[in-house]
Amino acid sequence: MSRTSLREAVQHLELDGLLIRRHGYGTFVRSSPLLQGGLNVNQSAGTLIRAHGFVCGPETV
Repeated sequence: MSRTSLREAVQHLELDGLLIRRHGYGTFVRSSPLLQGGLNVNQSAGTLIRAHGFVCGPETV
């Protein structure tokens, strides 16, 4: 496999929400995909937040 093919594959995985790249740190596998169900499923921001184990609500300062 060429470097170009590998870069393209990693880019596709990143666009699919399966990888995250951090400049200066490396490329990491996400613990859970960014979007559950893909882009063809219409989900609210609150649903996405809760799906990743966070609580949505007012900001506290």
